[in-house]
Amino acid sequence: ESAILPYCQKNNIAFLAHSPLDKGRLAPSLDRLEKIAKYYDKTISQIVLNWIVNHRNVIAIPKAVKREHLKQNATSTDFNLWQEHYTEIDNLFPEMRRYVGMHHISVSTTGEGNRQVYQTIEEALGNHLNLVPSPMELAEELKKGYPVKPVRLIWNVDHYDLIEGRNRYWAWYIAFDGKKAIPAYIRWGSK
Repeated sequence: ESAILPYCQKNNIAFLAHSPLDKGRLAPSLDRLEKIAKYYDKTISQIVLNWIVNHRNVIAIPKAVKREHLKQNATSTDFNLWQEHYTEIDNLFPEMRRYVGMHHISVSTTGEGNRQVYQTIEEALGNHLNLVPSPMELAEELKKGYPVKPVRLIWNVDHYDLIEGRNRYWAWYIAFDGKKAIPAYIRWGSK
């Protein structure tokens, strides 16, 4: 949000908000969002989607498992948020990107979506899953300063579990020998 979105807005480039509802994990903000949703007679998801697409050049790609979700998503922009609510939601969702030391992160065996993952640096270097780009190819781009989407982590007692962005994780590890903290989003409700 702090680097890529302003660039896209300045250059009139569409910005796709993938998983804009963070797969339903809005826990810390639910009470306040629920009050705003009641004010408009909308769901929390509709309020958040409306807020997201009201950022210039942003297109949201929300998941719709049920017909009701599809209807809610389709009507999430048929109302205008008052500026005070828009600002309040801005404050509820500050940029959550942090830099986390690689030694604090454990690679989940499944992550989200039960996708196959590399568990070791040797597996990542071998790229037997045939990822494109491979962790090595992506590492070369990172060394050149290529911007990277933060990985997603969730706090688990005494470490972070890597749940999304495993190819980026291994590429970062390769590019910086596991010594440089990686940009990460910490899942809502976690440390």
